[in-house]
Amino acid sequence: MTAVARSHAPMDLGCDNSESRCVALDDPVPSDSVVAVIEPQCCTDPPHLTESEVRRALTSHPDLHFKLLVVRRVPHGVCLEGVLDVSGRAPDVDQIARQVPGVERVINRLMVREQPSHKRRPH
Repeated sequence: MTAVARSHAPMDLGCDNSESRCVALDDPVPSDSVVAVIEPQCCTDPPHLTESEVRRALTSHPDLHFKLLVVRRVPHGVCLEGVLDVSGRAPDVDQIARQVPGVERVINRLMVREQPSHKRRPH
């Protein structure tokens, strides 16, 4: 069952309140809207596919240890934000992200924290 609400224009705007329009509350785009809706079968990629693939490539790399990683889509690429813990020399995260199809540009806003080496010092 779809809930229906009546849409009324406010009186102080000078609109005629005699007409009301039925709008389904769970309808994301009313039928008289000028917004275009793309059918799901027309989309070539699932939502957030690029972001997910970049995240998977970075978090699965054995030499990268993220405390926090946020990947956002930007035109022609991604923006990386978060905290990367490194000990020694870390691989180039930008290069790893660019290996994902569709990523030509990487905005790197990662905070890099140097972790102490776990090697014991001689006494």
